[in-house]
Amino acid sequence: MTIVPARLEQPVSIALSGPDNTGKTKQIALLARRMGPAACGGGPLEAHDPRWERIKSAGMGSWWFETGPVEEVADVLACSYLERSRGVASAPVRLLDRGIPMLEASVAATVAVREELTSPAAADRARTLLAPYAEGLAAAEAAEHSVVLMHCQDPAEGTRRALSHEVSITQTYAAYQRHLHDQVARLVADGRFAQTITVGGRPSIAVQDDMRRRLHPLAPGIPARALPGVRVVALGGLSESGKSTAGEYLRTRHGYARLKIGYLIEDSARRCRIADPYALGEVVQAELIVDALDRYCAAHHFLDRVSIESLHSTGSTRELARMLGEQLTVALPQNTIHRAGRAQRPGCGRCRPPRQDQAQPGRGEDRRSR
Repeated sequence: MTIVPARLEQPVSIALSGPDNTGKTKQIALLARRMGPAACGGGPLEAHDPRWERIKSAGMGSWWFETGPVEEVADVLACSYLERSRGVASAPVRLLDRGIPMLEASVAATVAVREELTSPAAADRARTLLAPYAEGLAAAEAAEHSVVLMHCQDPAEGTRRALSHEVSITQTYAAYQRHLHDQVARLVADGRFAQTITVGGRPSIAVQDDMRRRLHPLAPGIPARALPGVRVVALGGLSESGKSTAGEYLRTRHGYARLKIGYLIEDSARRCRIADPYALGEVVQAELIVDALDRYCAAHHFLDRVSIESLHSTGSTRELARMLGEQLTVALPQNTIHRAGRAQRPGCGRCRPPRQDQAQPGRGEDRRSR
């Protein structure tokens, strides 16, 4: 009997591109954390060319826009992209921050600012600068599945939205962003990306769900959805404020699954091999909560409503709101106080499920809820 070895599937490289502040890094982090060992990254571009150390020590911004010859800027960027593309994937799916088309867009936007070129002239200049690497770049681009995130379809409005996220803006950076949005829009029109996702004003999890639906057919390890249609009620407040009673009421009367935030954080941290998740920033803690919620709801596909308790901090609550949007309701139960000073928990018959239009910023305990 002849034994035929199983054919190993080729790793899939997914490159997520887009102008600044479209959420590329966030979306890659959400997908990578959810996939665990089934996904690997390509590392930052700076890790693929030793010249970046000298450039960063001297000041990357000044080198990029002032002191570095444009030929050198193009060479360092092209060599970094090419070296990254040669890397061996250690998992079935390789997630890349910025694909090959973004190299052309970045170089074109850079020369447009430095040499005061129009967008068409800048595109031609970028192609000339990248011509020595054309063969390798074409092969690298063909090996990627390119996805681009766009703020919107209008480059001018996209630029405004990108700059609105910045604390301080220089004229050079603003001009670069205007040209970058023009160049990315040109590449979209030229069909250089396999998928175009418009972020608009959608929360992170809605964009993640959209992206997963598009990418799932490429590899079975990519989850098909991300919390689709799941309503989340987050309960906060001081000790003895009625959070437990409200959570139990939602569970027994309205079919909510009741979960503890401490459990969610620690479950996700364990999977990600994070020793002390409470030492991390509030944004990461919120991402861990969403990751564990995503896993739980995927394993219990019949669920469409979940309550979580108790909210830890204002910062993580705000990040949860940014990530979940209208899928999240924040509820802060408050009890009447007896003269003796003991909080009285309301009877379940007087509780009502919180509505979305009653959501309010979270505040609550400093202690961990487990």
